[in-house]
Order: sequence, then structure tokens, then C-alpha cells
Amino acid sequence: MDKDLGVTLLSQAYNGTRQTTSNRAINSIADMKGLKLRVPNAATNLAYAKYVGASPTPMAFSEVYLALQTNAVDGQENPLAAVQAQKFYEVQKFLAMTNHILNDQLYLVSNETYKELPEDLQKVVKDAAENAAKYHTKLFVDGEKDLVTFFEKQGVKITHPDLVPFKASMKPYYAEFVKQTGQKGEAALKQIEAINP
Repeated sequence: MDKDLGVTLLSQAYNGTRQTTSNRAINSIADMKGLKLRVPNAATNLAYAKYVGASPTPMAFSEVYLALQTNAVDGQENPLAAVQAQKFYEVQKFLAMTNHILNDQLYLVSNETYKELPEDLQKVVKDAAENAAKYHTKLFVDGEKDLVTFFEKQGVKITHPDLVPFKASMKPYYAEFVKQTGQKGEAALKQIEAINP
């Protein structure tokens, strides 16, 4: 339970990894330079665009398709499922597997509601959230594999740039993160780097 936020985390699921679509091929980090990249107005996404050399362009999600179609922006970044659902592949024929942000889905309940439940029902709710998260994760993992093939069939050219320079470019952002979050942030960053060196 988190007393400050007033919620209990029941479970966490994988919700896709963000990739970059564009109107030109991204074969290396050098190809990101000056790319006008639509990102949500969120610190991590803005930092990704900035530190890899793109020009971060925050914009409402509902405006992205038209902005891509009219070349108001050169690209955008989202999980593959969002790229398909929004049909961005119709107006962006290049997809770089940049793997730059892992999206998760949190299953939360208010502390007040959770505490009101008897222990046996708390367990039922927790178990249901864990099962839902496992299923959710499986849907996204399996779906991403199928979507790569789907995009190729739609004429999208998929590139796999070397991610080492992308990761290296983010080091200043990680330092800022640790400075803002202290020991907890540093510990979290070490855990992430241990999983994905």
C-alpha cells in the first residue's frame, strides 16, 4: 500500500514497447537528428526525443494521424498495437525498432476500498488482478510478434538500428532522474540496467 498516493498496487502487466515510426528510414541514431518527433507531453517521452537528437513535438494523440499525413511532424513513437489501431502505418512507411520505453499497465485499487474488503476477498481481488495481468502480458507479447509481420505486409520498412548509441545518449537523463529521486531512483535504475544492460 502507498499511503501517500492512497492506492494499493495489485499487479502490473506488460503493455507494449514503444517504437519509432517516421517518413524516412532510421538506420542509426544519426538518422534521428532533427527529426520532428511527435511525443506525448510526458517527461520520459520528451527526454527520449531530445537526447537522441530529434526535435520533440508534444501533441494530442487525436491529432497525430493528420500531423503525420500532412508532414507537420516527421514521425511519432508508440507501442506497435497503437500504431496499428490508429493506422499510422498508412501514413508512415518506416518503423524503427528503437525499444526506447516499456509501457506497463498497473492494476490499482484505492486503499480505502481494499481495506473495506475481508481478507479472503482481498486475496480474490489480488489473484484476479494477477491473472488478468498475466493474460494482458501474453496478449501484448504475442500481438507484437504478429504485428511486425502485419506491418511488413502493409509495405512498412522495418529497421533495427544499433541501440547502444541510443542508450548511451540517455545517460544525462538518467543522471537527472537520480538527482531528482535520490537513493530510490538510483536503486530502481540499477534494477532496470540489470534486466536490460
